[in-house]
Amino acid sequence: VKALALDETNSSAWNNLGVALSCGQKVLVNGKEYSKLDCYVAALTADDTDAIRWRNLGVALPVGQTTLVNEKEYSKVQCLA
Repeated sequence: VKALALDETNSSAWNNLGVALSCGQKVLVNGKEYSKLDCYVAALTADDTDAIRWRNLGVALPVGQTTLVNEKEYSKVQCLA
């Protein structure tokens, strides 16, 4: 959380925070609440070129749900492909 307080665009820090959170757990970063899924989206918003971050998002995303990364919608399958 400290790394993100210093730099909210730190993709690695967002990904690491997502990995550390349990399902259903939330954390406050700079006054805003984030879930595991939110952390992975933030990581990919900062840098959408890392396959491991896409995999993490795909694993965390429930079947049938989509999410937006850089204004584009992705399904679980698209994240994992």
